[in-house]
Amino acid sequence: MDRRQVDAFAFMIAVTCFTAPMAAAMLGYIAHYNFGLSRLEIRIPAVVGAVIIAIVIATLVAIDFFCRRLRKP
Repeated sequence: MDRRQVDAFAFMIAVTCFTAPMAAAMLGYIAHYNFGLSRLEIRIPAVVGAVIIAIVIATLVAIDFFCRRLRKP
C-alpha cells in the first residue's frame, strides 16, 4: 500500500472510532431529556447502540477498502 492509501485508511478508522460514540451520546441525550429516561435506564442500550453503529461503519469501510484493492490490476 502506498502512503496515500495508508493515510486514507487511517482516516476512515478514526472517523469510525469517533462516529459511533458520538451517535450513542446523541441518542442518550435524546432519550434522557426528551423521553425522560434515567441515565441508568439508557446506559446499556447506549453502549449496545454504539457497538452496532461501529460494526456497521467498520463493515462498510472494510468492504470499500477491499473492493478497491481487488479492482487494481
